[in-house]
Amino acid sequence: MSTSGLRGSYPHPVLDDSDDVDSHFAVSNVGVSPSSEDIGLTFDVRTDDPTLTRLLAEHKARVSLRWHCSATLATAEVEPDVRRVLADGHQFESWIDQRQVRGPISADICVLAIEPLKNFRWERQHRDYGDAVFDLRVGDVLAEGGSFTFEADKLYDPMNPPIGSCFKFVEDLDLHRGIKVTFEDDNVILVRLPKEPHRNLGLLAPRPELQISTVVLPALIQAVSYIQKTRDDKSEDLSDRVWYKAISDRVERLGGFEGQAIEIAQKILDYPVDRILSLEADAEEGDE
Repeated sequence: MSTSGLRGSYPHPVLDDSDDVDSHFAVSNVGVSPSSEDIGLTFDVRTDDPTLTRLLAEHKARVSLRWHCSATLATAEVEPDVRRVLADGHQFESWIDQRQVRGPISADICVLAIEPLKNFRWERQHRDYGDAVFDLRVGDVLAEGGSFTFEADKLYDPMNPPIGSCFKFVEDLDLHRGIKVTFEDDNVILVRLPKEPHRNLGLLAPRPELQISTVVLPALIQAVSYIQKTRDDKSEDLSDRVWYKAISDRVERLGGFEGQAIEIAQKILDYPVDRILSLEADAEEGDE
């Protein structure tokens, strides 16, 4: 992850790393948390400027997050949610749909006016501006926090699954066909593959839908079935297993463990078979 300064050209003074305003404004503590569906972002916005603090409190300004993925060309501007209040600012959080991005993502943080501000001036405005005031419009930039970049994990990358990283795909020289799923490890569910299929799984990285449908889905079906069995007959306490918590938390958010394991697993992975068949059908139609 990297951060850099950002400075535009405005007809009015802007609070950033220049000397337009004699105040502090900074974005820090950026956190990136991939999940099975979204990439979660958290960051702190801190300032000691009384004018900006008042405008934010009065809902006359808002924090803006604009992100751009150079690989997919997807972009969006969103208002992040306040996660918690800090002594000199707030921690914010937002989410990006995994399906829209791949590779490096750049993000810019700024503060925008959300209503016209007539005769605006900063309390700590640089003396070179004198007594000048400015009429700001909706969407005008008040403060810039710079930009940062981060890598987007591949959607459901089976070599590093986003569902709590609860699966580990390993080569098993004693296995000659198919896959074998075992649950003896406390941290991960081990999915064992023969040598060639294990190598070929990695080669399918450009086709994550195929990886999910052929290997991740059957492994997850067996994992859900195993959890259902232990919950029903109370034959084993899985509460200390890292992978159990990751999967069970996700399942409970989707409605619980009632139902067939295959249906629950498909919900977790957002119906990967439907997606891969749709993509293949679209490809066939495009070749005609």
